Amino acid sequence: MIDTDRYYKVADMPGVAWYTLGPVKVRDEDGIEYDDENMVQMVMVGDDHIHHVDKADLEEIDEDEFCHGCGQIGCGH
Repeated sequence: MIDTDRYYKVADMPGVAWYTLGPVKVRDEDGIEYDDENMVQMVMVGDDHIHHVDKADLEEIDEDEFCHGCGQIGCGH
């Protein structure tokens, strides 16, 4: 289970902090909606575009590792 109260970095974009909105929702052929077990909805800190990311590509980070304004990991602000 991905913690929506934590921040993460994504393997192919390691310089930016991300947060999650929760699992990606999918519909089966009968129209029944369920949570995808592998994919989560992620948003870069400082942005508003939703990306679908594989949970295996996430690494949890601490809140003091990135700038809460721009989202850059290691930013000095």
